[in-house]
Amino acid sequence: FNLYLGTRPGSGIFHQGLLDETSIYDNALTLTQIQNIYNAGALGKCSNSCSTSTNDLISWYRGENSAIDAHSGNNGLLANANTFAPGKIGRAFSMNGAGDYVEIPNSANLTPANVTLETWVNFASLDSTVVGNVPGTQRLIHKQNARSGGQGAFASYELGKTRIAGLDKMYFCINSNGGSE
Repeated sequence: FNLYLGTRPGSGIFHQGLLDETSIYDNALTLTQIQNIYNAGALGKCSNSCSTSTNDLISWYRGENSAIDAHSGNNGLLANANTFAPGKIGRAFSMNGAGDYVEIPNSANLTPANVTLETWVNFASLDSTVVGNVPGTQRLIHKQNARSGGQGAFASYELGKTRIAGLDKMYFCINSNGGSE
């Protein structure tokens, strides 16, 4: 199954805003690695040289006017009216919440045993564009596995935002063969 930035296929829920420097790692990043990425800010992961990126990096979608994977060739395809705008670092994917997304063809390395997801997010709106869905739900990164049926059985991993009791919250979900973790 493919990887998606900005939606979960079939959900009708799309991200409204910017996604920048979206990265997937095949291991849990250390606190130091996360802090270094955060501290680099607008300089990005390649503030000194691209060799400073972690060895655990699988794919890196910079959003520099394309959906090219700057690390491993898992290149994506822009869907619908997906455009680009100034982002945290250079350019970013600009999604209008009405059907824009990036689709990356399936690759074995996109389903690692361990995973860390990273992206800079700027929400244009905190509301959901789909009537009848959980208000405020937006999908940021989604990778489906081969399982089907049952609540929550569709995602290998997903990063998104939802609204619970009036509060907007980010979530990260991993589903294994045994269910959600």
